[in-house]
Amino acid sequence: MHHLQLTLDEETPFAQDLIELLQLVHRPAAEFRAYQISGGEDAELRLIVRCDLRGSEVTPRSDAIYFVVYARTWKEGLRRACQEAIARIVRFH
Repeated sequence: MHHLQLTLDEETPFAQDLIELLQLVHRPAAEFRAYQISGGEDAELRLIVRCDLRGSEVTPRSDAIYFVVYARTWKEGLRRACQEAIARIVRFH
């Protein structure tokens, strides 16, 4: 299992954009967790990456956003989740 709370030194594509966007809308840092899954002996290993975007704690308050993406590697999953998080925050705000 992998776990990451996004920080300013992340070099993943979309990570810096997500950090700046979260700061702009007054949301705490995004958290990511990855769980390894397997479809059986013949299937390749894959990950489910869960993203938790907690809501804003200052006015105007906002609801939390949770979602999952599927990927072959942690780095790919993190990239996909950051990109999806940006899209969801922009749509919400």
